[in-house]
Amino acid sequence: VKVAPPPTPSANLAPAQRRALQKKPPRLMPHKKGFDQPAFVVEDFDGKLLTLRQLEAKDVLPPGAELRRLLIDDLSRVFPGKNVPSPLTDIVSRFVARDAFATQAISFDSPECVYQMPLAGARSVLHFEPQDMVATVVTCGGLCPGLNAVIRELVMMLAQYGVQKIYGIRGGYKGVVKPETWMELTPSSVQDINSMGGTILVSDRGNPTEEEQSQVLMDMGVRAHFIIGGDGTHRGAYEMAELMKEKNWNCSVVGIPKTIDNDIPMLDCTFGRSLRSAAERRVVADGRFFSEPAGNR
Repeated sequence: VKVAPPPTPSANLAPAQRRALQKKPPRLMPHKKGFDQPAFVVEDFDGKLLTLRQLEAKDVLPPGAELRRLLIDDLSRVFPGKNVPSPLTDIVSRFVARDAFATQAISFDSPECVYQMPLAGARSVLHFEPQDMVATVVTCGGLCPGLNAVIRELVMMLAQYGVQKIYGIRGGYKGVVKPETWMELTPSSVQDINSMGGTILVSDRGNPTEEEQSQVLMDMGVRAHFIIGGDGTHRGAYEMAELMKEKNWNCSVVGIPKTIDNDIPMLDCTFGRSLRSAAERRVVADGRFFSEPAGNR
């Protein structure tokens, strides 16, 4: 932050002075500080240092706003992890710290509550041994553009980690209790599905009880259960995760928000929303095009 003198009216400036003001300012060199956290720096217009201290939430939040940190239910608090070194050391140049968080974009008209969420990205240590894992993927609710692309990337990434047993559950939550219908997913089988519509797993809205589903997942040895769906789907996923913890079963339940309605709290935009908006605009434009020549509008 620089404390600048009152600006000179541009009308009183010569052309050369106006061009100089329009130039991009040089990159400022960081000040030496005795702490590792981001710094809050205030200088006067001549570059004299006025303040140098650790950056605090109050320095970036709008007046009266509250910073709220949202935590993920960490399995390692309940079950001892394997602490396996990540096999992605040759792919990932920099791992994300365990306690890294991302803050919502802040402006002066931000809401009273600003959220902080765990920063996504690869961690250096894994909770499970990938080669011993069974992973499942299921799509629930209505169809949405991009479902096959999400399934593809899940399978590709799990395979990179070394997971050898990946199953796609057909028919939404109904298919969870029918393991004989599960289909094995491999990188080669999902290679081109992102160019296909709908979902190869066949989405459905009905579901058995969370008790039945969690028991089947335990019987099948599932350690990672990926659920793609909306708010109702995620409520069911939460119940399943809690039931498996109560039964002392170490299983990670991962929810992937999916809804063309864009009605999941704290998300700026869910995938599929933009395509729905484009389709709506196209319908309105077509209606106007065909109605304008009509005499009885």
